[in-house]
Amino acid sequence: MSTWRQRGNLWYLSPHRPIGVIEFIGGGYFAAIPHLTYKILLEELASAGFMIRAWSYIPTFDHQAQAKAATYSFHHERQRSDQHQVDQLSIRIGHSLGCKLHLLATDGGYNSKALVALSFNNYSAIQSIPLLSNLSKQLGLITDFSPCSSDTFRLISKGYKTSHNLLVQFSNDHLDQSYELLKILEKRPNDSSKILSHPGDHLTPINLSLPNHFVNNWPAQDKIKCSPIDKLTQNILSWCEFSIGGKIQ
Repeated sequence: MSTWRQRGNLWYLSPHRPIGVIEFIGGGYFAAIPHLTYKILLEELASAGFMIRAWSYIPTFDHQAQAKAATYSFHHERQRSDQHQVDQLSIRIGHSLGCKLHLLATDGGYNSKALVALSFNNYSAIQSIPLLSNLSKQLGLITDFSPCSSDTFRLISKGYKTSHNLLVQFSNDHLDQSYELLKILEKRPNDSSKILSHPGDHLTPINLSLPNHFVNNWPAQDKIKCSPIDKLTQNILSWCEFSIGGKIQ
C-alpha cells in the first residue's frame, strides 16, 4: 500500500490494486487532518482494497457551501483520475458533520453507490455550540447553520437520491440523530436504508485511544488486530458487499 499524499483539499491513500473508491468526509475540526485523526479506520478500509479520498476542511456555519466544495473536489478528482473502472464502485463515508455534507452534495448522491453515515447529527448551531446561545443573546444576533436543521431535512428529502444508506449509531452517542434521518430517507421511493447499532460513542471512529506517535509505529497487522475500529470496519465492508454486490477483499 502506498503512503498518504495530498493534492489540494484531498488526502489520498491507494492499495496496489484498488477495487473501488471511498470518498470520506470527517466531522468537526478532526476533519482538517483526516489522514491522522481517522488514520486507523481509513487504512483498514484501504487494506480491504479501497482507494481513499478524504476531504480536508475547517467547519464553518455555511454547510451548504462546504457541501458544494466537497462535491466539486471529489468530482474534479474523478475527472482527472485514470482509475475509471475503480471509480465505478464509489462509496461515500461521513462522520458527524461529514454525513450532512455528503447528504447535501450537489450531485444528489448520483455519483456514489452507497453512503455510510457514522453518528449523523443535525442540531442547530446553538444546540451544537452552547456558548453561542449566551453570545447571541448578549449581542442580539440570530445565528444558525445554513441550512438550518429543518431545511436540511427538507433538502435531503427532495434532492438526495442514493438508495443504499447504512446509518451507524453508537450505543453511547448522545449526539446521534440517525433515527430522525432514517424517517426522512424511508419516505423516498426504492429506499434501502438501514440502521446499525454499534458499541462506542460519538468519537469512536477517531484515533483517540492511543497517541498517534505510538500507533504510527505499529505494524499494520497489529494495528488491525488491536484496533477498536476493526469490528466497525468489518461491519461496513460486509454491508457494502451485501448491498452493492461484488467481492471485497
